[in-house]
Amino acid sequence: MTPDRPRAAALLFAFLASVIAVKSYLDVDNDLFFHLVEGERIVTQGRMPLSEDLSFTAAGTPMVATEWLGQAVIHLVFRLAGYHGLVAFHTTPVTAALFLLWLTLEGAPYGARLFLLALTAMGLAGFYSVRIHYYTFLFFSAFLYWTRRWEDGASWAPWAMAGALLPWANTHGGFMAGWLVLAAVCGLDLWKSRSARSLLPLAVGTLACCLHPSGFKAFVYPVWFLFQAPPGRSLIMEWKPVDFTEKAALAWLAMIACLAWAGVGSVKTRFPWHLLTLGLLAEAVRGRKLIPLFLFAAAATLGLRSRAASLRPWQEKGLRAGGLATLLCLGWVVLARARSLPFPDPAAAWERGFPKAAVELVGRRYQGRRLFHTYGWGGYLIYKLSPATKVFIDGRLEPFWELLAKDYKTINEGGPGWRDLMKKHDIEVVLIQPTSMLAHLLAADPGWKPVYSDRMSILFSRADVAPSP
Repeated sequence: MTPDRPRAAALLFAFLASVIAVKSYLDVDNDLFFHLVEGERIVTQGRMPLSEDLSFTAAGTPMVATEWLGQAVIHLVFRLAGYHGLVAFHTTPVTAALFLLWLTLEGAPYGARLFLLALTAMGLAGFYSVRIHYYTFLFFSAFLYWTRRWEDGASWAPWAMAGALLPWANTHGGFMAGWLVLAAVCGLDLWKSRSARSLLPLAVGTLACCLHPSGFKAFVYPVWFLFQAPPGRSLIMEWKPVDFTEKAALAWLAMIACLAWAGVGSVKTRFPWHLLTLGLLAEAVRGRKLIPLFLFAAAATLGLRSRAASLRPWQEKGLRAGGLATLLCLGWVVLARARSLPFPDPAAAWERGFPKAAVELVGRRYQGRRLFHTYGWGGYLIYKLSPATKVFIDGRLEPFWELLAKDYKTINEGGPGWRDLMKKHDIEVVLIQPTSMLAHLLAADPGWKPVYSDRMSILFSRADVAPSP
């Protein structure tokens, strides 16, 4: 808000923080569970996740520890304050990212600022959960703010970016987006000054990215992942191409429509905001995990466009009304989701979306057996069963690209040769969704027997496997 509206600003961001916290509490990210396990090993054993040892299919495979610092933080917060503490703690970076966006939009008409902030918050709604990805929201928003300060003449801004790359690179692989922004800023400074000293922040920032347990590999890994899409990436929900028919896409489409209507390329700025935005849009269409970065960049770009425009009173009022309506819609969506759950909710209910009873049965009766399971449950199985029972696959991805695209997909879908693959991996126990094709196939196979089922899962064991007493 403008400086004379501190109370309104406080109310706005208190509302956003509340919505983000409730949504994060309701929707537990699959990856949180293996982050807790890896974080505990980092903190208590000093063991960096540089090789895979939690599965029986990819043991010993080298890994890049792209999220080790975020994992350590998750473990420490969980140990001190439990899941509720994790929700409260991780609400802070995404709320701060939205606040930094508000500061980046300074100078734009109030109605435009409110509308763009609300549209960004709405577009992020599908990503609200306890996730390490939040740190990229925060750092990227900070880089956009610093870029605006650089355009206003702040020579310190590139150095702030260079320093921030050290924690960012050790927290989440999204740091490469920040490095590209810094490279553009330093390149433009070089073009203007013709002095190689302009590249010093970029050199320091690049070095900071490599001060990492994985060294230089941590720097090149995001580039490989983004531009040399490994097999199986499109099978992962967060990296699937954008489906513009889903409900969550309405806010994204609205932002794209605003860009098309505003004609952002017509605004003359020191930094190529329109190129950054369009580049992120192109990559976000290929992989939906980049949508948050596109939303932040698009909002900042449109804010600059609105500064150059002369809004009429009715346009200003319309934008204010649109912003308030979007915020109310966001609150209603989250409230409707919350009403489906009983309150007060017990602390253990954060496992509500996972097959808790079936997994605990595996731990009691089939400990150490070779287990095939639904991909999205891999992290939860690690959290509940490791180290005694290894998983088939989980969301850490890097060790499992080929396995996900080939063996897992074939077995799970009951494709040609699925029985041979089960024998190849010596699968003894299967925990899957009851509606899956594999569940129907195993139910009709005399070599397998169902031992437990509920609305969420069904557990099979091989007929020759005896459960523990």
